[in-house]
Parts: sequence; C-alpha cells; structure tokens
Amino acid sequence: GTGLDRRQMLGGVLGLALAGGPRPVPDERVVTGLRASFEQLRRLGRQTSPSVVLEPLIAQVRTVHALGMENPEPMRSRLLLLAARIAEYIGWVSQETGDEPGALAWTRRAAELGRSLGDHEIVSYALVREAGIALYRQDPIAVIDLARYAQQSRRVSRRTLGLAARREA
Repeated sequence: GTGLDRRQMLGGVLGLALAGGPRPVPDERVVTGLRASFEQLRRLGRQTSPSVVLEPLIAQVRTVHALGMENPEPMRSRLLLLAARIAEYIGWVSQETGDEPGALAWTRRAAELGRSLGDHEIVSYALVREAGIALYRQDPIAVIDLARYAQQSRRVSRRTLGLAARREA
C-alpha cells in the first residue's frame, strides 16, 4: 500500500487525541516549541540522512494534527498549518528515501490540509512538489498540468509561482 494508510493515520491521530482525556488549550509557547522541534528534525535530516528523521516526523505530524483538531480557533488553524508544513516535508523526505507512493500521499495530505485552511501557498507548493514527483516518473503531461494548476492562484508567493513556471517549462 501507500506509505500513508488513511485508516492507520486517522487511528493514530484519534488515538493521540483521545489518550489521557482532555488537555489544556495550548498557548503560544506550545506552538513555538512544536515549530522549533520540527526545525530541529529538518536540520538533523540535512546533517545525517532524511531516512533518520522520517519516523519522528510522522509521529510529530500526528501529534500536531491531533492537537489542532481538538482545539478552538485561532489555535486550531495555526496547528493545522504547521501539520500541513510537516506533511509537505515528509513528502519530500519520502521521495528522498525512494518511497514515491508515500511522497505522493504526504504531499496530497499537505495540500488537503492547506485547502481546508484556505492557504493557497501550501496548496500551490504541494502541486509544484507533485509535479516534481511526476517528472521523476517521466510523466510530462502530469508535470505540465500540475504546474499550470499551481500557477492559477494569484495569492501565492512569487517564489512558488516561479518554481511552478520552471516546472512547466
């Protein structure tokens, strides 16, 4: 199967969300700590190997997603946005370790979360990443379609639009 079985992921997320009963609403320090932990894992992946950080990242995205789902706004959106960024990075790590189905599943999960939050940047960047996966798969039609789709939103950074244009070319 894919590196991401939806039932397993939901089970993991729900298990985390329900374990230990209600928790206090996280404050700014919690979000800052989770973001710092993610950055630390990214650094570690660059210094060693992406495969070293894959499992801790998956555990982290499940935790952050569960916290987001069980908390009210604005904390909910902030945590889910972080979960989307982690999922997008897991997609990249999966691709680096040769797990193309996992890369695709995590990249699409990031786009799904971004879409649910109305974050056009994450959605477009995920499409650029998916176009990159299609490029490695030698599927030029998918590359062009995904890259064009990524450029449709004008509420996206010039960097992401540039990456999409380069992918399309």
